[in-house]
Amino acid sequence: MDEAAIIGLLYKLIIVYFIVIFITNLFRKKKISDQVMYAAILVPFVLRLFSIK
Repeated sequence: MDEAAIIGLLYKLIIVYFIVIFITNLFRKKKISDQVMYAAILVPFVLRLFSIK
């Protein structure tokens, strides 16, 4: 594995880590406004995970 592949893999792992955190917070919150906020924050991370710009 070359350095670029390792950096890409680490980048994807960091994105997945943040997605998991946001999803757990999304389902823990009771207020609908907080859930909408976490869903809005989650969208760019999911798009970046699938390399959609």
